[in-house]
Amino acid sequence: MPLLFGSCKKDNDDVTPATVEGNWKLTGLKYNPAVEYLIFGEVSDVYQVLASVAGDCLNELRFTFNSNGTTSLNNPPACQGTTDNLDGTVSLDDSSKWTLNGKNLTLTGSDGVAVTYDVTINGNTMTLSAVRELENFDGTKSTTTETMTFTRA
Repeated sequence: MPLLFGSCKKDNDDVTPATVEGNWKLTGLKYNPAVEYLIFGEVSDVYQVLASVAGDCLNELRFTFNSNGTTSLNNPPACQGTTDNLDGTVSLDDSSKWTLNGKNLTLTGSDGVAVTYDVTINGNTMTLSAVRELENFDGTKSTTTETMTFTRA
């Protein structure tokens, strides 16, 4: 009587990403459709604008997702006086809180505003994406998809 041996492997339908805990460097920030940004008009690749305004600050800036559900932001010398350019652009600050539920990362800023992002972690890259309503300079509102890309630092 022949014996059949098989390997049954349960497909993993769990979409929970690897941990977001740790240090991250912002490497991309895009809006689709484009948004009105400062004096630059409509912009879709906001990271490029930030790089031109903040210079070396973006290369040295690190966002930390702490294990206790808080965030912290280093303040390197290159960022002295330039992090104001990031205010209102990136949903993370030095006193944000975070929670991860499956593939949903909720960031609550120090102003109490919470935004829930779809999070994907692939190796050393983390991508956060959410539909956001942003206020234009003329007071009107625009709906756009914000996508932030981070590299583990």
